[in-house]
Amino acid sequence: MNFPSVTKTSSAAISAVPGAVLSVCLTSVGNAASVVLYDNTSGAGTVLCALAVPAAATSVTYSPPGGIPAYTAIYATITGTAPYVTVQYKP
Repeated sequence: MNFPSVTKTSSAAISAVPGAVLSVCLTSVGNAASVVLYDNTSGAGTVLCALAVPAAATSVTYSPPGGIPAYTAIYATITGTAPYVTVQYKP
């Protein structure tokens, strides 16, 4: 079964409805970056997961077995210089 994925370059909503985070990939070439996923429609509330890429690395991926449930929505707060994050989720 195919599930949707969204790629963002700045903080934004991933999904406006409840669902589950299936995988997160944070990429930033040559610069430190981070992403925090929230169970909310904004960058506050319950943290679903957080990833960081140090300046010497290029990407990090997290694929939790069974996914991480989000009971409200999924929102990504992204920091760093020119990073992007791809989130696959189940609505």
